Amino acid sequence: PPVLVGESETFLDDARTHGALMLAGWGLFLPSGAIIAKFGKHSPNAIWYKAHRMIQLVGAIFATVGFAFANTKFDAYSQKGFDAYIHACLGTTV
Repeated sequence: PPVLVGESETFLDDARTHGALMLAGWGLFLPSGAIIAKFGKHSPNAIWYKAHRMIQLVGAIFATVGFAFANTKFDAYSQKGFDAYIHACLGTTV
C-alpha cells in the first residue's frame, strides 16, 4: 500500500524506537549480564550476582517494552510473504 509522507516519518520514528529498545535490551544489557555472570562468579563477594540479576532484569524490560511497542505500532503479521512478516514471526519466536 502507498505510504503518505507524514506516515513515512512516523513509521521511521517508530521503527527507530523499536530498534533502539531491542538493541539496548538484546545487544547491551542481556549480554552484559551474562558476561558479568561468567567472569564475576569467581570473585569472593556476591556483588556480581546482584549486578547480574539487575542488569538482566533491565535487559528483559527493554526487550519486553520493545516487543510490546512493535506489536502496538506495526501490522507486520498481515503482510505475509514480506520481510516485515518474517521479522515479526522470528521476533515473536525469540
